[in-house]
Amino acid sequence: MEKKTENLLTRAELLLWLCRKELYRRKIDELKKRCIREQDEVARLEGGFFSKLRRDHDESLEKKKNEFIWVQKELERVQKILAGAEENIPALKKKLENNPSIYKGEEYEDAEKSLFDWCIFMERAHEVIALTNKCLDEGWMERTHSYSNPGNLENCLVFQEDVEELYRIMEGFLSAVGRVRYLPGIRIDDKMLLRRSKRTTYYGGKTIVFLRKGYAAVQIDLHELDFRNLWGGWAVGDALERKLKEIEQLEQLFSEMIKEHIVLGEELLRKAGGNSFKRPEKNIFGFEIER
Repeated sequence: MEKKTENLLTRAELLLWLCRKELYRRKIDELKKRCIREQDEVARLEGGFFSKLRRDHDESLEKKKNEFIWVQKELERVQKILAGAEENIPALKKKLENNPSIYKGEEYEDAEKSLFDWCIFMERAHEVIALTNKCLDEGWMERTHSYSNPGNLENCLVFQEDVEELYRIMEGFLSAVGRVRYLPGIRIDDKMLLRRSKRTTYYGGKTIVFLRKGYAAVQIDLHELDFRNLWGGWAVGDALERKLKEIEQLEQLFSEMIKEHIVLGEELLRKAGGNSFKRPEKNIFGFEIER
């Protein structure tokens, strides 16, 4: 195998693991908590005297058991992905230490050229999802602190700068697969029509509209934010919570796109690298079949 092809395959595999790690690292705690809740609910239905008197007791118990099994399996799957990332990322980075370049796209043809283009996109995807997670980590930490004090202005300004950087780089990422438009102002609730149909520029901000062929248009309101103009814990907390909700909507959009491209990348790796990169077989429930 030529050196440039080997470097390309290594780079692609590294990007797969880097993006998998960022997709799931913040979900592990949520799954652990949900697993405990579902297990407690199963125990309550099995041991509760009054719950056994309900006509739908057996049906509810069976449903909760299935939900617990699903969450448990999902937790195991995510733990396996993160363990694989921790094991493979350092080794792949070390392999690329002396050969970091994947050369120019013009040097590739067919499957390798498609994999090269995929790598360029996924480098941008990893940058976006990693910064999104960083913003969520910083924002929720400060949101928790703001309950009991005015908040740390220095930390809030760091969060604000990271959010502004995220907004800057996400446009290039989204534009690679669709169209990005901005509408002045944000949407507000119409009390008479009971829906968000009005727009206002009074509060500042803008609405990002993302259009992609074959998908419904996505609209997300991006409020203006400047912590230097806010006073008191409640004002800071409300601003943080509003901004975090916006970032979570963006994270959901980014994650859906990256998951699609991970599947594409696995297939491109198989075509460009042969049987050594064959995708794992899965059962009817979507879990990998252990050999």
